[in-house]
Amino acid sequence: MNGLQGNLSHFLVDEDRWEVDMDEGYALKVFARNLSFEMKTGDRVALHGLNSKQMNGRIGTVANYFPEQSRWEVELDEDEVTVKVLRKNLKHIHERQIRFFEGDRVILRNLKMKELNGKTGNITQYIADEGRWEVELDEDEEYEGGGDLVKVSPNKLEHENYITKMRYSSILQ
Repeated sequence: MNGLQGNLSHFLVDEDRWEVDMDEGYALKVFARNLSFEMKTGDRVALHGLNSKQMNGRIGTVANYFPEQSRWEVELDEDEVTVKVLRKNLKHIHERQIRFFEGDRVILRNLKMKELNGKTGNITQYIADEGRWEVELDEDEEYEGGGDLVKVSPNKLEHENYITKMRYSSILQ
């Protein structure tokens, strides 16, 4: 399917996929990480594949293009810094994917690994290449068979607050 072209129809929140109307007359459901987009100012992006590892996963908005340098200028969300990067170091992201920020408290839900459902932790970074958030589980939340870091799709995370914690504690008991 590589190289096929189409138009985005809409984002399927429950499936964490885009529905794409293909030029050939049919529709596909596709993960954002498997799509390639034309870049334009105003697009929401995540940095990835940079030598400066601490910059990978940072999220921002495309502000400008500098053709003489073949670089896109991105205004980063967290500290209002702008950076200039190559197109290959930018991944388009959907607002659903960026409703979380580093340091946010989250609860894991609806995972195939049932022992992780209801676990809590802190967002550590966005992994643009995978379209997932890395979550450091609370010390008392580690699970058998794994460490304390897990990579989770954004549609499997919920901000932790009193209501979600009460809902999950009643389900898990």
